[in-house]
Amino acid sequence: MPDPTAWLLIRLFLLVIGIAAGLYGLHRLALRLEAAGYLYYKHKKPTGGGGTAVFGELDRLVRPSIEHSIEAQDERRVVRQNDGE
Repeated sequence: MPDPTAWLLIRLFLLVIGIAAGLYGLHRLALRLEAAGYLYYKHKKPTGGGGTAVFGELDRLVRPSIEHSIEAQDERRVVRQNDGE
């Protein structure tokens, strides 16, 4: 029968192996979620707008009387006719 220090080393080794396997499993799960479009993890970068939307909603909660709007300016329509030539 091995001495107590050997058992301690074996248990420590198994713990390290278990933690490494768990982290690798989480990594693979994150990659699958990224491929499915549920998560930004390693390969895909987020396309901005998230923080701005949060602060806009926070501003709306704090000051409900202020409305932010965008006004279209200088809208022109060009109509071209074909002479048939």
